[in-house]
Amino acid sequence: MAVTIRELFYIYLIMTLWMRGQGPNDDAAGVAIMLETIRIMMASPQVKNDVMFLFTDGEEYGILGSTAYVGNHSVEEISLVVNLEARGNKGKSMLFETAEHNYGTVREFVAAASMPYGYSFINDIYKVLPNYTDYEPFKGKGARGLNFAYIEGLDVYHNEKDNIESVTLASVQHNGQNAMEMAQHFGNLDSRSLDTTKEKAVYFNLFGYQMIVFSTDYNKVLSLAAALLFSMVMLITWRKRSTTFRKIGIWLFTLISLAMISFIVGAGLILGKAMYYGLIPLPVTLMIIGLGTAGIAVSVFFMIRRKTWLRWKARLGELTLLDCLLSNLLVGMILTGLSYGYTPSSNYLFAIPVFIQSIVMLIYYGMGTQQVIRWMCSILAVIPVLLILFPLWYMVGLSIGWMGLPFLVIIVLLTAPYLIPMVFLPVAARS
Repeated sequence: MAVTIRELFYIYLIMTLWMRGQGPNDDAAGVAIMLETIRIMMASPQVKNDVMFLFTDGEEYGILGSTAYVGNHSVEEISLVVNLEARGNKGKSMLFETAEHNYGTVREFVAAASMPYGYSFINDIYKVLPNYTDYEPFKGKGARGLNFAYIEGLDVYHNEKDNIESVTLASVQHNGQNAMEMAQHFGNLDSRSLDTTKEKAVYFNLFGYQMIVFSTDYNKVLSLAAALLFSMVMLITWRKRSTTFRKIGIWLFTLISLAMISFIVGAGLILGKAMYYGLIPLPVTLMIIGLGTAGIAVSVFFMIRRKTWLRWKARLGELTLLDCLLSNLLVGMILTGLSYGYTPSSNYLFAIPVFIQSIVMLIYYGMGTQQVIRWMCSILAVIPVLLILFPLWYMVGLSIGWMGLPFLVIIVLLTAPYLIPMVFLPVAARS
């Protein structure tokens, strides 16, 4: 039996009123957006390509609807899948997932969207999270896609607070605007143009909706430039004897220790939540608690017995701000190399700060006591680095709510020293 658009709308309206908010954000808003997009497209000039609207159910129980569709239909002729999500009740509509070879798709997204917003590093993070959406079965079959969601307001996600009063119209509007613009743009685009490249994309926002997009092929140039400047900084550092291997080692040991503690706390919070909700059997819960308690007890005993704490505290007091900055610069260079090989879409997060901070350090070593220039260089260096790093801190903080705080501590430990203005560093002696 055929169902008209008007009948679909009435069904959606009745269900929303009856359930009184059991999921207006996730994902009744997506249904409303699709219905409105259909209405607009039916009243607009016809696009060249077919645009299909797929309403599915059972996502939370194992992406049942979309899996059933993919299992019974061929997806080879689908040029692009646009999926609409909400993991909260407010915030911008963000591009958080795409297919693997996504440069052509993201480039067209930026060309089509009036308010493009997203960060490629989130795509790398999302791959390792145990999450899925209705795009997953299509992605598994090789279909290109753009996954959009607004993710702020985690406290209303998947609970009774997700009601009609919690909906933020600006967020729904932005999500809907992306859906409408993608349908119109890709509906008139020759899909063969997307097959001309197999490159991966690096993309991020700087000011508002100004999105920068480039191919991961440029990571090689960026990483090599960062490595060259970093090498120059370290060479001058050894010539000036500004620090020592021992001091760098002390701060690296401190960073690793703090990162490990933060990771253990974060993992403990996640395990604690899982235990509280009965997701982990009681015997396993008791074993984890026992092993964790024993590990902490042994570590504390070792530190007290060997006076490790006192020795570390004394050596930490010998460090200067310059020692810490140079150590973090080394960590940044290591992360640049690792991200280049394993998470290329996130490489810019480390390569650009290392590149900028290395330039700042070279200026610092060369200008001695010229305070005015030091202030100018500090401002010029901190602003672009902050624009790169703030979204990383913000998104990690949003990722799993308060349980993500320990992991955010790790990220801040590794990146915050790039924001140290050179005016706070000791006066550099000229060569």
